[in-house]
Amino acid sequence: MNLDLHIDRLVVDGIRLRPADVPAMKQAIEAELGRLLQQPGSTPTASTSIASLALPGATLRPGAPARAVGSQVARSIYGGVFQGGRS
Repeated sequence: MNLDLHIDRLVVDGIRLRPADVPAMKQAIEAELGRLLQQPGSTPTASTSIASLALPGATLRPGAPARAVGSQVARSIYGGVFQGGRS
C-alpha cells in the first residue's frame, strides 16, 4: 500500500519553538505518523482530500521539546484524519 500525505500548512497555536527546532518537530511528526499508520487497522479506506482540519488542543508542558510537540501533533492529525475525528 502506498500512502501520500501532503500537509501544505500546519499552524500550531500556543507553542513557542525556536526556528532551529522546527526541523526536529517536523521529523517527529513524520516519524510518529509513520509509526501510527503501520499499526493494524489504521489503513485509510478511501482517497480523501481535506481542505481544512481543526483538531482539539493538546496539553503539553511548558518548554516541551520540539520532538514531544511533533509527536503530539502527529497523534492529533492521525486521530482527526484516520479515526474519524474530523471537524
